[in-house]
Amino acid sequence: ETLLKDHPSFIYDVSVEDGAIPVSRELLREIEYYLGFADIAYNDDKDETLTEFLKRRGYIEMTHRRRTDIEHPAYYVSYNSQSKNVIIGIRGTSNLEDVFTDILCVNKNFLDVRYGHEGFINGAKNVLKGVRPFIEDLFKPLKYSYTIVGHSLGAGIASILTLFLKEEMKLDNVKCYGYGMPPSMDRLSALGARDYIISVVNNRDIIPRVSLSNMRIFGKMILHLNEKLQNSDMNAETISTEFYNHEVSCNSIIAEFREIQRKSKLQFDEDLYVPGKVVYLFEGAHGFCEGLEKDGTLFALRTPLVTKNLLANHMITSYNTAILEALSANFSSPTTHAVSVPEVSGTHVSITGFNYINVPGEDRSPIVFYKIVTSVMLRMEMQKRENQKAKDVGRYTVYRRFRDFRNLDQALKGTFDTSQWTSAFGFSSRLMNSSPDKRIPLLENYLRTVVMKVIKKDKTELIELVLDFLTTSPPDYVKNQLSQTEANKQPNSIQLDGTS
Repeated sequence: ETLLKDHPSFIYDVSVEDGAIPVSRELLREIEYYLGFADIAYNDDKDETLTEFLKRRGYIEMTHRRRTDIEHPAYYVSYNSQSKNVIIGIRGTSNLEDVFTDILCVNKNFLDVRYGHEGFINGAKNVLKGVRPFIEDLFKPLKYSYTIVGHSLGAGIASILTLFLKEEMKLDNVKCYGYGMPPSMDRLSALGARDYIISVVNNRDIIPRVSLSNMRIFGKMILHLNEKLQNSDMNAETISTEFYNHEVSCNSIIAEFREIQRKSKLQFDEDLYVPGKVVYLFEGAHGFCEGLEKDGTLFALRTPLVTKNLLANHMITSYNTAILEALSANFSSPTTHAVSVPEVSGTHVSITGFNYINVPGEDRSPIVFYKIVTSVMLRMEMQKRENQKAKDVGRYTVYRRFRDFRNLDQALKGTFDTSQWTSAFGFSSRLMNSSPDKRIPLLENYLRTVVMKVIKKDKTELIELVLDFLTTSPPDYVKNQLSQTEANKQPNSIQLDGTS
């Protein structure tokens, strides 16, 4: 944590050095779409049932096993007759104690020449036994495609099931999307699945990094650190306060850890990797969530990251947030390409106060203009960049009337179905009669909701509309009056900290 605070571009730099490249917007949209199908497999305490969710997405529920037993997960099978696609969603384990028990499991041979996680192999065989009749008797003759999705242990089983479908059942058009994917298969199998398995790893998620081979590497790191501390006369009581006063520094320890990783070659055929193409999501140097892609040999996956977020980052809700944030970092525009969203560390859309402005041609009292501050990441050739610094983030200040918010809301509503668009606050009489300072948190929340919804909609005209609202400079008469107010020090500018 100290290293990342002092060197915020560390993860990006190390990953790019290791051969990772920026993930495409198209792939981000794919994993965002199929995440919902993995999430609904849990189907507990959801706002809508599995059947309702599938219907809304254009799919029909074929079968649903609700009970989970040892090595026999809950799963569902659905199909879309228009796209001729079958989706099989496999439920993961919600008990984290069971997760660690299953992750550190015996590996065994499968499909003759492959090695995999025994629990995942047995689970995949049980799912295959249940879905085989539907595939052989119905979907295979009609030449359907297949998409297998899952989170956590569900992702591990999905990856093995994908290989069974391709190699045992000889199905060609099969693809897998796994979120919080554990190491599930040997190196050759994992690398050979890049074209049809997508594994998503969120930041410091511990599950994709927990395997017996990684535990061996981690043990070597701990022993090495212990030796360094002993040589420096440090102990548990002094390390927190005297760490930087000794020869042992954070940077040198990290460098030595990396060298241990390089030397700790995985020696056995059964050492397991995260399979397929790996999409690695993490918080970048600028505060936005970034995405890189490589495969299971990615350096960042070869040892556990012991941080305070190692379990929280594994939750499926955390994956949803990370994916949306990464999409917001690809918020397309001719001159800009990202607007931050709520909960992103560092920058976000906010309303910091309001001013009273006289509008030319309107014979009335001064009108309230709300001050909106937005951080927007500048467009760049991400494939060519070596590092992204804070200067790459543009910060815009605009002033908008309440009427402007209403006009934006009306323009956006016309492009969404009623079920897809609900104004974050509604223009109720209570809001209409509220004082400007009472409106600020509601309007701010509205703008953040707008950004999220438009990102998901992914239409250029909507993106341009919102960016225009958030980044276009205020009219000259607004600038002139603000300058005059500042010069005269008149108390007609209200800030959120209560100063005038």
